[in-house]
Order: sequence, then C-alpha cells, then structure tokens
Amino acid sequence: MNNKVAFANNLRGIACVIVVISHFFGVFYAMPQAVHDLLRIGGTDLHEAAYPVFNFFQLPPIFNYGAIGVSLFFLISGFVIPFSLDKYTGKGFLFNRMCRIYPTYFCALSITVLVLFLNSAIYNSVFSITFSDFLRQVFLVRDLFWVPSLDGVSWTLEIEIKFYIICLFMYKIAKNKICGLLVVLLALSCMMLVMSYFSESIPYTQKFVVLLDVPILIYMLCGSIFNFMYREILSPRVSLIMMLLLLLIFKVTSNISILPENTYINYIISFIIFSGGYCLKNVIKENRLFSFMADISYPMYAVHGVLGYTILEYFVRANYNIWVGFMVTFSVVVLVSWVLHITVEKPTITLSKKYASCRRY
Repeated sequence: MNNKVAFANNLRGIACVIVVISHFFGVFYAMPQAVHDLLRIGGTDLHEAAYPVFNFFQLPPIFNYGAIGVSLFFLISGFVIPFSLDKYTGKGFLFNRMCRIYPTYFCALSITVLVLFLNSAIYNSVFSITFSDFLRQVFLVRDLFWVPSLDGVSWTLEIEIKFYIICLFMYKIAKNKICGLLVVLLALSCMMLVMSYFSESIPYTQKFVVLLDVPILIYMLCGSIFNFMYREILSPRVSLIMMLLLLLIFKVTSNISILPENTYINYIISFIIFSGGYCLKNVIKENRLFSFMADISYPMYAVHGVLGYTILEYFVRANYNIWVGFMVTFSVVVLVSWVLHITVEKPTITLSKKYASCRRY
C-alpha cells in the first residue's frame, strides 16, 4: 500500500491489535462460559486470575474494544475493495478475493480444529466436529445453515464474502458506480424492512443472516464512499452527504437488527477514527510496527481465538502469573500468524494477482 493510503494500512494494524486485546483482555475474563463453550471443554468457572488485566484495560460499558476494531476492519475493506474492482475483470476480481481469503483461512481453521481436538483429549471432552461442520465453516457459508462457529470469528468473514458479491454487482452490472451503490443500498434496506415486518413467517436462519448482515453491509459502503472521494469520483460535499445518509440508514436498520446494544455508538467511533486518518492521509506515513501488524492481520484474526484462549486457559488453571500468560499467548499468536503470512498468505496473494491480471476471463 503506497504512502497516499498509508493511513488505512496503519489503521488495519491498529484494528488487529484492538480486536486481539478485546478478546484476550476482555472476553476471556468477562465471558468465561462463552470461552469454555468455544473451546469445548466445559465448566463455568470465572477466570478470576485474569481480573487484574481485565480491570487495567476496562473501559466504560458503553465502549467495546472489539466492536471498534472489527468495524475499523469493515471500513478498511469498504475502502480498498473498489481498487481491486477497477483493476480486474469480474471473474478476475472473484478469483483474486477467493485466493486472498480461502487458503489462509483453511490453514487457520485447520489449526483451530487441531487445537480443539487436543482440548478434547486433555480435558476429557467429546470431539464432536464433523467433516460437514468443517466444510461449512471453511467455505464461509456456516451462517446460511446456522450452526455454531468453530472459531468465533468467521461471522465477519462471511459478511466480507457477501460484500464482495454486492460490490461486484455494483461495479460490473450498473454502468454508473454511484447509481449501482444507491440500487444496492435501496435493495438492502428494503430486504431489512421486509424481514422485520414479516419476521414471524420467515425461517429463523434467513432472518438471522439478514438482520445481522444488512446493517453492517450498509456501514461498509461508507468505506467505498471514502474511496470514491479519495479518487475524486465524488466531491467531498457529495461524499459527506452520502455518508451521512448511509449512517442514518445504518442507524435505522441496526435498531431492528440483532446487533448487540451500543453497536451503533462503537461503529460511529470507528467512523470518526477512520475519518481522522483520511483527513491526515497526506501527513501519515508508514509505520514499521503497524505495517507488520497489518501484514499479519488477516491470519492473526483468523487464528487467534481458539488458539489464544486455549493458552490463556492453561496459564489460569496452572496458576501462573497472568501477565506472563498474556505475553506468552500474544507472542505465540503473532508467531503463528507470521508463519501463516509468509508460507500461505503472501504466496497465494502474489499468485492470485499475477493470474487475475494476466488472464482475461
């Protein structure tokens, strides 16, 4: 990513760290039942040993580290995807994005399943993951069947896949990008309202997917407006009007969605952070630390959940110093993420760019 969009790359690295902190320093202590369910080890004991760390990083209840970090990822995706859409044909774009997502996620999910298998052996629990469970998860269609997530993070990637399809429609079918965006926005909003109005007669699975995904897909389009403004496809004034419209519709749809309480506030915080970065785009330069975290952000996001919680659980049960436990956990997750980036993500990205650019579908 060149210097002109260094702010987005830096924010990607920051968002990655924020999400990991929220899970390791927040969720692990505050939601032990959810952690134990994810690890499939049983038990409901509070992680009391983690309280000093949780208390140190605790914010007022209205703020949520995880929601802020994840929504930054959503805005960044909305910002960068139009570059790829302009660079490739429709099939080339899909090939590029599938290579970007699936090989790395396959490896990360394989590590997750291996850790869950080891957990079942160590804690004498039943390993109940089937091959069908793995396939639904690895192809990121789990939400369409509505079965529990194996890693706790796939829901965002499932939304990403839908966003790629929406953007492809917007770019390749609609002759005018802005008209295409408005058509997509109208369609999503109508779908949301119909689902809400006829909620009693609609199967739970379809209703769940729409009520979760639609507000976030609308929010991601704000990132695309930033892209249009950055490339001077839209003027700043028109961009501002369109983003305010998107945020208003996001507010309305989030009110009738199944998103957690205070989601809108935390997503607005992310929007303000991203807007600040955009305004300083000519000042912000690449930062080596943030660039490194940005490079490994996708494998780190995909692998950190079950792997990290498992290591933390070991430290808590062994009564080791919890601060040491968090440092070891973070270091292991960073190392595994870096290995995945070097051995899987980076080569497949290079290959996909070359193939998608050379072959005209």
